Amino acid sequence: MKNMNIEKQDATASVSMETKPAHFQIYRQTRAGYYTAIFSSDSAAEAVETFIKESPEFDGGEMHIWNNHQKRVCASVKWAISSTEFGFPVQHRADAFYDDHLALIAQKVEEREAIRESVQEYMRISM
Repeated sequence: MKNMNIEKQDATASVSMETKPAHFQIYRQTRAGYYTAIFSSDSAAEAVETFIKESPEFDGGEMHIWNNHQKRVCASVKWAISSTEFGFPVQHRADAFYDDHLALIAQKVEEREAIRESVQEYMRISM
C-alpha cells in the first residue's frame, strides 16, 4: 500500500510540472506555406518589439502575433505594393495591430527607436 501512494504522488507532481504555452507567440510563414513559431513570451512588450524587429522569411510572406489566451491573431504583416520610377512593383511592409494595447506598445517602441536614432545621429555629428 505504501508504494501505491508514492506512485500516485509522483504522477500528480509530473502533471503540475507541465509547461503552459506562452501568452504571445510569433509565427512566420515559410516559403513552403507552413507557419513556424519563432518567438514566444508572456510579455506583450517583448512580443511587439520582437515582431517589429523580425522580418518575414520573404517579401510578401506572412507573420503574425498569436494570443494564446484569447485564441486569436493580434497583429500581422500587411504588404502594400507601389511602383518605382521605372514601373517595377515594390512591396512595402506595414504592421497591422488588431489589439489596441499592442498597437499602443508598438507606437511607444517606434517612438523610442526614433529617439535612439536621433541621439546616435547627434553623437555621430558631434564627434
